[in-house]
Amino acid sequence: MSKQVTLMTDAIPYQEFAKLIGKSTGAVRRMIDKGKLTDVTDLSDWLVDYVLLSIELLNTGAYEIVNWKELSERGLVFRINHEIMHQLGLAVMYEPETGMSGGAMVATDGAWNYSDEQVERAKQNGWLG
Repeated sequence: MSKQVTLMTDAIPYQEFAKLIGKSTGAVRRMIDKGKLTDVTDLSDWLVDYVLLSIELLNTGAYEIVNWKELSERGLVFRINHEIMHQLGLAVMYEPETGMSGGAMVATDGAWNYSDEQVERAKQNGWLG
């Protein structure tokens, strides 16, 4: 089975996310509790240990910012999905026109797979060994 995800989403309450993917709120809550999804409605505990850098600070020219479309063109979205995310039932997605990502899609059946043709093309592009 091959599913290509290129849609951008906004953060939504997990109850709404459950409706979107056809799961119960309890099932989605368990995914969050197991670390398969991130609940971003309250980041106060997480923020205690991290410093968030604003885009304005990063955009001083000291760092190059590469969007998800550029990462995809370099084969990195394929590798991230193929080697890490798909095994967790997730797939990184991004909006091709903007290169922005709203996060990752959760497979309704718990698995994502690239087709044999997509894997072969990735090998030909030098993205896989």
